[in-house]
Amino acid sequence: MRYFICLVYLTVLSLSAQLPETYTVCTWNIENWGITDRFVSGRFEKEAMKPEAEMKSVLSILKRINPDILGVSEILRHSQERYLRLFQERLKNEGLDYPHFATVHGSDSRIQCAIFSRFPILEQFPHSDLQLEVTHRSKGGQSEKSSQGLLRGLLHLRIQVAPDYELQLMQVHLKSKRRDPTLLSDSPEESGEDYVRRQEALLIKNTMNRILIGQPEANLLLMGDLNDSPRSKAVKTLIGTSKNESSTYDLWLQDWLGDWWTHFYFPEKSYSRIDYMIASEGLMRDWIKEKSYIYRSQEKDSDLYLTYSASDHRPLVAVFRTSNKRK
Repeated sequence: MRYFICLVYLTVLSLSAQLPETYTVCTWNIENWGITDRFVSGRFEKEAMKPEAEMKSVLSILKRINPDILGVSEILRHSQERYLRLFQERLKNEGLDYPHFATVHGSDSRIQCAIFSRFPILEQFPHSDLQLEVTHRSKGGQSEKSSQGLLRGLLHLRIQVAPDYELQLMQVHLKSKRRDPTLLSDSPEESGEDYVRRQEALLIKNTMNRILIGQPEANLLLMGDLNDSPRSKAVKTLIGTSKNESSTYDLWLQDWLGDWWTHFYFPEKSYSRIDYMIASEGLMRDWIKEKSYIYRSQEKDSDLYLTYSASDHRPLVAVFRTSNKRK
């Protein structure tokens, strides 16, 4: 009997030792993982796979970061989720095993978001009711209104990080800045693309508010490519400035040189901050700021670890503690 009690005690100690005291979350737009029209070595090619050198660079950088939860944008859509599963397999070959993953399909038929996790996914929220009104100018010059879902959907999960610690995670990718002259806005001060991003942001923010009104202490993290600057209406909407809204906070990550930019636009040789992590007040208490960062290669790194070799975006990385054990 004494032997059995000791065995149970040692088993409990062993399981407790395996529980994570911290966990790492990463979000990254990995730039068209799959087959699509693209420039390869300066030449335009139709229906070309993401070059092997770029894929190896993506995987090498992620292996260095070693996130527990990974959110990605711009995996090409396929009826059998071919490119999503290819990405999962390539990660596993690099020692990054994520047995749990989820994706969502929005109204954009070309690309999607996905989340990969070492921890169990308890629930995925469909949010199929999130519809926005879009106005286009027809060929005849008339304006035509239509209703559509979020372009890349809202990927929203409940993840069991520890036995008494849950994370609600949202991965998003808002409307691109690519000019569409047929897309109209309800305001002369903003473009049609700005208008769509603002409406997408409003739908997502309302969803966040509903969660946090019901669960003020919830560990909620919104992350992804918002395709807009910190002062834009879309980003301000998601962070929130009204006293009537539930508090959410921009993590304002930096790289080791102190730079904030997350995207490099090659045609204009310009740098901008368009990728974000936005946390609830409850989750902010678990955030370990000094361990969180925007990825930047080290001075003596080979080209394999340069983000330019992998994507036009840089990964964002945040570390949180589970010691508070709050849901």
